[in-house]
Amino acid sequence: MKITIPVPTEVQIKRIEIAAPVNYDEEEIPNDFPGRKGDTWHALIEVDTGEILDWPKGREEKMHLTVKDGGVYSLYGKSDHDHVATINQDYVPHGIIPGSYGDTIELDIGGDGIIKNWPKKPKVDAFFHTEED
Repeated sequence: MKITIPVPTEVQIKRIEIAAPVNYDEEEIPNDFPGRKGDTWHALIEVDTGEILDWPKGREEKMHLTVKDGGVYSLYGKSDHDHVATINQDYVPHGIIPGSYGDTIELDIGGDGIIKNWPKKPKVDAFFHTEED
């Protein structure tokens, strides 16, 4: 008989990548909103600081995006090629991405690209479910 034994492993999480659908076109976020490509908003965010990489300096924004279980959220380790975990077409991971539980992304982004309402201690529990969950 073969079984799988879960073994806890310590990894360094450096970034989270978000690819979230824009469900309500320009009513939600304008077409020229940083990171918007067609009907999807993309962002690569430093987990420890809440800084959105490649954010245009000096541009402050408040974003409210209704995702409705349709985004893709990926965690990366020391490099962008060090994939750790992904949530695909599911709830917005609560505890790391600000917003109403599960269905929205709500960000207050400063002119330096840092998300002002980013959690002080981000939690990534939603990425690691056990069979009992």
